[in-house]
Amino acid sequence: MIYRALDYLEKLDFNFIEEEIFEVWKNLCPIDTNTYVLDVTDTYYNGKHDNTSLRKGKDGRVSKLIQIGLAVSFNNGFPVLHKTYKGNISNIKILEDLLITIAVRGLKSMVLDRGFYSEANIVAMQNLKMELIVGMKQSIGVKNNILSHIDRDVIYTKRIWLH
Repeated sequence: MIYRALDYLEKLDFNFIEEEIFEVWKNLCPIDTNTYVLDVTDTYYNGKHDNTSLRKGKDGRVSKLIQIGLAVSFNNGFPVLHKTYKGNISNIKILEDLLITIAVRGLKSMVLDRGFYSEANIVAMQNLKMELIVGMKQSIGVKNNILSHIDRDVIYTKRIWLH
């Protein structure tokens, strides 16, 4: 029964299902639809029935690798979008790929770790009129071009969003 169910699910358009779940979520919990957290998880496995490339993990073992990009609501951790990727893809490229879905879903505020940071991603998100908190890799360019123009008191002040 499980295999038949999995075969059935595999034939479905999960993007459509995920969009429908998101719409229900927005109606059930509108207060929690303001801010989202995006992360990527690397998962190594030993499946035999696919053509995923072998990669060397942090522990030195060689296994197949998939990456899962997942956005969840900030308050409740409700998953609102996901996508899987094969192999070693940088978080920067994954965010570039997910930006279309993020825009279509109307997500307006994101929290990202520094692995997603690139000038192109920040510009793209600003063009989408998004608010974001993103970790930045500190470099000479970032210090001189960005941080030097921001008041430290503004950076380190908690701002409460009321919508």
